[in-house]
Amino acid sequence: MAKKKHKRQTRKKKKSTDFKGLFSNLLIFGLVVIVMGFVWSVINNWDSDKYSSFDPKTDLPTLITKTDYEKETGHKIKVEVFNGCGEENVASMFTDFFRTEGFDVLNSGNADHFGYPNTQVILRQGEREIAEEVAKSLKIDFPDIIIKKDPYLFIDVTIIIGNDWDNLDSFGDVIKFNPIF
Repeated sequence: MAKKKHKRQTRKKKKSTDFKGLFSNLLIFGLVVIVMGFVWSVINNWDSDKYSSFDPKTDLPTLITKTDYEKETGHKIKVEVFNGCGEENVASMFTDFFRTEGFDVLNSGNADHFGYPNTQVILRQGEREIAEEVAKSLKIDFPDIIIKKDPYLFIDVTIIIGNDWDNLDSFGDVIKFNPIF
């Protein structure tokens, strides 16, 4: 009688291991199907025309816009752009503009308040020529540059977009990249 009990217990264990084996076989089969799908996709798109315009010989620096200052000195000007007028999306519009002009925008958002009557260019680090390059992109006068150096900031220039944002000479260039609907 003892042998019969032992055989029954063995059969129960065998059924549970069969289920585990079936599950792992199905899992392996599923992974093989996925890998084969990827391989088929790569082979199918290998000579696709949509990649023909890419030239691997083009290096990244030639694709990135550089300011005149960066071309002369090799220093990419780091800026932050703040909305000081309260109009929706002004900071993001000017952020896109500055990036297309070749500036490295590290921070963007709302200013400490929305009561800035005029757009401000504030030099934080470096020489005045850095702020003049930003002012040149905005098409504002150089005498309006404010110098408030702060060695603890990792940016060169702070730009606060004031209530004159839509009257700036650069506004036409800004809306080329961000059309107002």
